[in-house]
Amino acid sequence: MRIKFYLWIFIVIILIFSLTAQLPASKLTFSINAHLGLTLVDVGDATEWYDDVVDWDTFFFGFFGQGFYQMEKFSVGLEVGYSRLYYYYAVVPYGYQPIRYEGESAPMKGLLITQVEITDSIFVQAGAGLHFFDDPALGFMGSLRYHLKISDKIQIPIFLRSDLILGSGTPIVLSFGSGVVILL
Repeated sequence: MRIKFYLWIFIVIILIFSLTAQLPASKLTFSINAHLGLTLVDVGDATEWYDDVVDWDTFFFGFFGQGFYQMEKFSVGLEVGYSRLYYYYAVVPYGYQPIRYEGESAPMKGLLITQVEITDSIFVQAGAGLHFFDDPALGFMGSLRYHLKISDKIQIPIFLRSDLILGSGTPIVLSFGSGVVILL
C-alpha cells in the first residue's frame, strides 16, 4: 500500500510541476499544516471485529500540504496528507487461546480543494478526494480559516475543519490546527 501511495505522490508532484511551470508565480500559494481533533466513528463497525473490540481511542491528528492557484478571490488546488483517525484493540476468540489484535486507522489522502476569500484574512475551503485505506474511500472536507499576516509572503493560518470519509464506519473528523502559508 505504501508503494502505491509513493507512486501516487510522485505522479502528483510531476503534474504540479508541469502545470505550475506555465503559471505566473505571483498566483501560487503553498502551505504546510497540522491539526488535532476527534474522530466520530463506531469503531466496532469500522473494523472487522465488531463484537470483539474491547478498547479504542478516537483522538485524531493529521499533517497535510496544500498548493493553490489564485484567481482573484477564488483559488483551486490540491491537498496531500496523512491522518490518524482512531486506534482499536480487539480480543478475538480462537479456541482456548484468544487472539489479541491492535491497530489504527491511518490513511494517506489526496484531495482537490477550492478556497474562497471572504475578507483579506478569512477563507473558506471545501474539497473532495480519496483516502487510501486498504481500499480507497471517497472523502469530503470543509474548513474555516483565519490567516495572520506575518509578511507580504508568509501567513500563519488558524483553522477549524471537518472531514467526512465514506469508508467503513463513516468516520467524521472535527479538528483545529495551524501551519504556514507561503505566497509566491
